[in-house]
Amino acid sequence: MYMNTRKAPLDDVRVRQAINYCIDREEIVDTALEGVGGTPAKSVFPSILPWSANDELEGYTFNQAEALSLLEAAGITDTDGDGWLDYNGETFELTIKTYTKRPELQPTAEVMVSQLEDIGIKASVIILETGALKADMNDGNFDLALYAWGTAPTGDPDYFLSYHFESTGKYAGWTGYSNPDVDNWIELGRRTMNEDDRYEYYANVQEQILEDSPEIFVF
Repeated sequence: MYMNTRKAPLDDVRVRQAINYCIDREEIVDTALEGVGGTPAKSVFPSILPWSANDELEGYTFNQAEALSLLEAAGITDTDGDGWLDYNGETFELTIKTYTKRPELQPTAEVMVSQLEDIGIKASVIILETGALKADMNDGNFDLALYAWGTAPTGDPDYFLSYHFESTGKYAGWTGYSNPDVDNWIELGRRTMNEDDRYEYYANVQEQILEDSPEIFVF
């Protein structure tokens, strides 16, 4: 799930981390996927891939208390006692946009809406055709956008990481994410021939993008 880091308050890493903590991935796998497949995601790559750093990463557990604590630190609290969190004097609302082509995405987004509302974030789902969703993402016209990817189509970690998390990457513009350390590690990984050194660079990238949370990895 992409987060629009150019849009307040999603430009605050604490808010992005809070959303990560309020997502119950087990519930999504058990209900939205109806038990037919999938496992909760810890990071960008499945653990079966040789460059996955999942065993070394803490990831985001389902933790509503931590989510609320981070939101409070970011100035998002229920100021009027109506049960909804407020930001800048107005109800904090988020919309999840997704598309029709992948049938598992709509029920996933609907479960996420319920999970967001459980902690007081008013949320809704908008279902679009793929082209319309991409147009909105290219224009920055979204809060959250749920999208399905194969993360290893080329057999090399550079493909997905550079496209999504390098500042100049093809899809980095969707989130607006930019971190010079991540850029440097991706470039070093691209130019390095030693496999152990490459793994270290890509492990650093995986750890940093989890912390920065421009995207949420769901299942």
